Amino acid sequence: MIYVQAEIFNFQNKYLKRRKRWLKAQPPPQSKTLLVELLPLPPKLLEHPDVPVKKDDEGEESEEEDATRQQYWDDEYLQAYFEKLFPNQIASAYVVRKSSELIDLVDNYAEVCPGGGDDLPALRTKIEEAQAELKENKEKYPTNYYSCNGFVTFNDGHARDAALFQVISDSVGEFELSIPPLPNDVIFADLETDAEDRFINDRFADACIVGLFLAFMPIILFIGKCSSLATIESVPAIKHALKSSGMEATVGGVLASLGLTIMMSMLPTFLLAIFELYTLKSVGWQQLELQRWYYWFLVIFVMLVTCVGGNLTGTLETLANRPFGIFSLLANRMPLTTHFYLNYCMMQPLTHGMALTRYVSLIKYKLFSSTGYGRPGGGRSEDARFKSEPEDQDFYGLGSRSARFAFMLTLGLVYGTICPLMNAVVFFNFFCCRTVYGYLITCVESRKNDLGGEHWVLQCYQVSQGMLIYIILQVGVIANRSESSLPATLASASFFFWIASYLKLKSKRWERLSLSDIMIPEEKDVELRKSVFDHYTQQLDEVYTVPYSDGTGEKVWVEHFASLP
Repeated sequence: MIYVQAEIFNFQNKYLKRRKRWLKAQPPPQSKTLLVELLPLPPKLLEHPDVPVKKDDEGEESEEEDATRQQYWDDEYLQAYFEKLFPNQIASAYVVRKSSELIDLVDNYAEVCPGGGDDLPALRTKIEEAQAELKENKEKYPTNYYSCNGFVTFNDGHARDAALFQVISDSVGEFELSIPPLPNDVIFADLETDAEDRFINDRFADACIVGLFLAFMPIILFIGKCSSLATIESVPAIKHALKSSGMEATVGGVLASLGLTIMMSMLPTFLLAIFELYTLKSVGWQQLELQRWYYWFLVIFVMLVTCVGGNLTGTLETLANRPFGIFSLLANRMPLTTHFYLNYCMMQPLTHGMALTRYVSLIKYKLFSSTGYGRPGGGRSEDARFKSEPEDQDFYGLGSRSARFAFMLTLGLVYGTICPLMNAVVFFNFFCCRTVYGYLITCVESRKNDLGGEHWVLQCYQVSQGMLIYIILQVGVIANRSESSLPATLASASFFFWIASYLKLKSKRWERLSLSDIMIPEEKDVELRKSVFDHYTQQLDEVYTVPYSDGTGEKVWVEHFASLP
């Protein structure tokens, strides 16, 4: 415990230095912009440039003022409001439009247009109808056009950082300020929702997560029963073929874990589908949420599957009645499965080798290059390459990979003491990871938006949390095998060390720069990174509301879609 926690702190301190450099090099407009969410009705204290407040002869607001006051936030109103709060510090403001339906239609059209198709005229008609509806909402029903969320860009980053910690409203759930993601990583559809829709969607997503968790083991058992050796041998021809080839035991071993293999490979897809219901506001933050949940699914249904058994709810009920029974439960069952996890770890380099071939992207490239996206006359097709990238972000995304890497390290730490050979096997796995992904990420795969190491921090937390399983296992093993309770009592003292070190790890302030880092920088003249876009916008006027006439709109849409990173 002392060694593992000390190493986590050591690497975390190295990371903090990199994090500070990353924060100082944030590119504009992200470094100067605030994400302002859940805007209330416009306040009475502000006069909109186009909607002046009516006053009576004595200079007071008239009773008719409520009927004429601005009932929505637009760009000018939001900028004027923040100008009153932060004089001479605001550069621009942008209120998110409710236009996700139109944007989805245009993006879909631009994606399928190069390949042609009979459905393009119908899709073009839908786009024109959505454009007309959006224009009508802007002119007649602005509350259906503007959302309650927006972006406020300051003149410099220091002013933005100072404004981030201010309390704009005395009501909870209004004027929520945060650092926005990069412009090309924003999920604008999430920012179109108000507080009520967010609450309903988030609670429904929570229910789906709980349902998936409870149904996970029954689904595995059902697949295992349908694909068991006894089931497939009910077909005489298959039974004869297996016995005559001598592969009966091998096939039976593969089929025994088929259900778990299928569900664990599909789990990231299921989770990301559920995360569409959450208001996560960024593709990168979706991957972070995937890592958070995927890791614990792996821990429970791979590492602790022998303790959980086929009845998850029954195991939880037993532990609820006898919480300290978890020591004997882990001590009696987990040491018996070390050979299984040795084989499991040895098979992981095979999956890394399959990722190295990028066979999925290659298959997609071949399919697209032969179905309307190929280069005339043969040769390399950039359209087909664009369609085949990036790799599957469900299984090969940052969140899924980070969760699997953290799990493999936790697996090695938990079993490394009772089975020392596990340390060598896990080390070999990470040696393969360093070789394969060190090449893929830097030289082959398309560049992803950088969160500045948030996946790394979550991995540190998860590995530290996984050490709690190690403590419970070792205390249980020592208690079962020692002649007295003294060794187990001494070992259980590591609980207190773990709690203290974990709380200290969580106390690290890594999300933002401190005032001393801003005012007394160790490094001066830090080179800013470059951003794809120079402002936050949904590009409605530039792209999506461009009408289709003589193919002009189609050309603009396709060129814009092809230029997206």
